[in-house]
Amino acid sequence: MALTDDIARKLSACAVPTINAVMAKSGLGSNHMRQVAPVGPARRFVGRAVTLRAIPTREDLKKRVAAGELPDLQARAFAELGQGDVLVIEAGGDLRASVFGDIMATYAMVRGAAGIVIDGCVSDQEAIAKLDLPVFARGNAATSASLFLHFTEMGGPVGCDGVGVMQGDILVGDGNGVVLVPAAHAQAVADAAFEREEFEAYIVDRIKAGAPLIGTYPPNEATREAYRRFREGR
Repeated sequence: MALTDDIARKLSACAVPTINAVMAKSGLGSNHMRQVAPVGPARRFVGRAVTLRAIPTREDLKKRVAAGELPDLQARAFAELGQGDVLVIEAGGDLRASVFGDIMATYAMVRGAAGIVIDGCVSDQEAIAKLDLPVFARGNAATSASLFLHFTEMGGPVGCDGVGVMQGDILVGDGNGVVLVPAAHAQAVADAAFEREEFEAYIVDRIKAGAPLIGTYPPNEATREAYRRFREGR
């Protein structure tokens, strides 16, 4: 399923824990990336996954890339980013070297990418933090990725921070981390998560107005009925 305007609008209004809870309740399990963190201020994003996978490097592979005998998939993945894409990079949790810095991140921003998620390191962390581009990573490093990683595939399945990602899946990020929504279930998850956010906003308003905690949260049947009447009256 494509990332429609309706799905993007609804998921943009939902926190990562809400989306994760909705998926767990519906039997889709937890697709929450817990160890990646925002580089700089937490910026919310919603976008389609495009994937890049790395394996531990070998000297023969490194020499073939340098000689032009193998494609530089690291550069190509950034070069081909489009509007609304989220580049998801499987780096195997390798924290010894950076996969990209502020120049490549700037290019992704100019291309209109929605974000970048990597279970490895970036460099130029302070410069990346100033860009208008959500980047989630596991750390910062000053050593080139080519010393430790060989980029072997674009567009295939990847494992990033313990979550299996397919090209075209939907990713949502905020200060709570990143959650993956399987593309085939995106509309149903977006609808349910948006409804849950609206319900929780209603509960917050009731508590601010002096409602007791018990019975309001978690909501009892009386609170649920009051919410149903509230929705019907809007």
